[in-house]
Amino acid sequence: MSGGSGRERYGTLEEDSDGLLGGSNAGQKGDDTSRFAFMLLVAGVVGCTICLILLLIVSVGVFRRQNNEDNWEACDGSTGDIAYSPYYTSTCFAGTSESEWAVTRPPLPGGAILLTNLTLWDGTANSDPQADMELLIKEDGTIGDVGPNVDGSSAKSTVNLNGAYVTPGIVDMHSHMAAYSWPDDSSAANGANEMTFPNLPQMRVLDSLSGADRQVGYIRAGGVTTSLVLPGSGNVMGGEAMAVKHRDTYRPSELIIEGAPRHLKMACGENPMNTYGSRTELPSTRMGVAYRFRQGFFEAAQLRNEQDQWDCGNRDGVRPQSLDLAPLVDVLRGQVRLNVHCYKVEDLE
Repeated sequence: MSGGSGRERYGTLEEDSDGLLGGSNAGQKGDDTSRFAFMLLVAGVVGCTICLILLLIVSVGVFRRQNNEDNWEACDGSTGDIAYSPYYTSTCFAGTSESEWAVTRPPLPGGAILLTNLTLWDGTANSDPQADMELLIKEDGTIGDVGPNVDGSSAKSTVNLNGAYVTPGIVDMHSHMAAYSWPDDSSAANGANEMTFPNLPQMRVLDSLSGADRQVGYIRAGGVTTSLVLPGSGNVMGGEAMAVKHRDTYRPSELIIEGAPRHLKMACGENPMNTYGSRTELPSTRMGVAYRFRQGFFEAAQLRNEQDQWDCGNRDGVRPQSLDLAPLVDVLRGQVRLNVHCYKVEDLE
C-alpha cells in the first residue's frame, strides 16, 4: 500500500513537475485563452479611444463650419471679418458705423440765411456768370436753393451781396495741409513722410493730421472747402490719404468726410530715389522703384488669392489677414483709388 501510494505520489509530483517545466496541454490552453482575452480587451479600449477622438474631430469640424456659415457668406469676404479700416477705431465707437459717429453740422447761430443780388458762377463748362441771383443757406449750413427767385420764407435774415461773386467750393485733390502744418516752427506737424522703408501702404495720413494747423483757416477763407490730404512722396508707397472738410475744429476726427472714396499715395522717380539712394539702399534708380511696385502688388495679389480661396469654402483656420498689405489688397479689389506722383513719361508708362 505504501509503495503504491509512493508511486502515485511520485507520478503526481512528476506530472506537477512536468507542468512547471513544460506545461500540460490544459494549462497551456488556459494561458492562451487568458492572453487572447487580454488582447481583445486592449484592442477594444484602443478602438473606443480612436472612435472618441474621431468623433471629437468631426464634432469640432462641424461646429467650426457651422460657425463660419453663420458669420460668412459663401465666396464673399465682406461679412464676419475684422476688416481693415482707414478711419479711427476706438472703444467709444464700438457697435457704431462710421456714419453714426461722423460729424453733424451745428446749426447756424442766426438760422437760415437768404443771400440776394449775387453773381453766380457755377463752374460748369461754357457757362457765364449769372447776375441778380439768390441763394438760400439752410439752418444746417447746406444750400437749400439757388436761382433768380428763391423762396426765402424760412430765412431768419437776408444779406444783399451787391453783385459779389458766389462760386462752388474748391476741392483741392493734392494737399499736405495739417500733415505739414504752418508756420514751420518747432511746434509744426511734420508727419506726412514715414521714410523708414520704401513700401509702407499701411500708413495713414489721418494719424498725422493736426487740428491746430493755422493754415486751414486761410485755405478755407480762400474758397477751398475740401482737401484730399496725401502722404508725402518720399516712399514708393507712402500710405493712405484722407478727404477732409475744412470745418472749424481742433479734432482731426471731425475733419473726416464720411463715405468719401479712399485714396492711396504712391510715387515714382526722383523723390523715393533720392530718399533711399542717399543711403545706398533700394531703390536708388527707376529700376529699383519699379521693382518695389511689383514686389508690393505681388505680395498683395497672393494674399487676395488666399482670402478668395478661404471665402469660397477652403476655410482652414482663420481668414488670411495682413495689416501691412490690406490697403493694397483693397486697391486690387477696386475699393481704393491711386494717386501716383510722377516726373517723366517713363514713369507714366
